[in-house]
Amino acid sequence: MVVMPQDEKGVPLLYDFTYFKKGKQMALAVGNNDLEAAIRKEYAADAANPNFKTTFRSNLDEVEAAHYGQVGEYYGERNPRMMEEAYKRAVVLAPNELKYNWNLAVAYEKQDKWKDALDIYKRCATEFEEGKINPRILGALGSAYAATGNIIDAKKFLERALELNPNKELGKKIENNLRAITK
Repeated sequence: MVVMPQDEKGVPLLYDFTYFKKGKQMALAVGNNDLEAAIRKEYAADAANPNFKTTFRSNLDEVEAAHYGQVGEYYGERNPRMMEEAYKRAVVLAPNELKYNWNLAVAYEKQDKWKDALDIYKRCATEFEEGKINPRILGALGSAYAATGNIIDAKKFLERALELNPNKELGKKIENNLRAITK
């Protein structure tokens, strides 16, 4: 059983970014770029604090993965390399969570690591039921294929994403990507 800190309303702080700011608007202290040690240290300190209300979770891996997910989200626009590290750890801890896999691929894409992004997007589109019919995932997979030079598969997945797409804004992006690879 894992003890999880809660806010004054009883909401687990793992879903609230203030958990990483310790309620003082301070960023998580990541010494020596060791994200894992920083999260474990913060979690242990809060869990040991008798003033924290607690809730019980049955799986420590889920809890830690959620922490890494929050950190990855925080670093998303600030530092793609740290985003990558956070989501890599989240995926190791919770490999069957689509959102962590998806965000890891996005982190790779932001760093122009297209082969790595392609591998993860493929996983998202084949191993997760939602991914098989999600136009964002299929469009991202098509774009990753295009970036790695596989125009045939890029076109196939971009066309499939366009067929499934209920969102006009996303559809325009997919259409633009299709036009760019068919020129």
